[in-house]
Amino acid sequence: MDGLTEGRATCAICPHGCRLAEGQTGLCHGRVAVGGEVVDANYGRVTSLATVC
Repeated sequence: MDGLTEGRATCAICPHGCRLAEGQTGLCHGRVAVGGEVVDANYGRVTSLATVC
């Protein structure tokens, strides 16, 4: 999931391949660079909710 190049962590989750500086969020807004690794920014949080009509 991560690869550190030129001080940036590279996300390998989707085809965007975001190269993130420390604390920067990817295009998906679901991943962030922390400590040289790409981690889930929304881990353990509700990200969608379905209702029954």
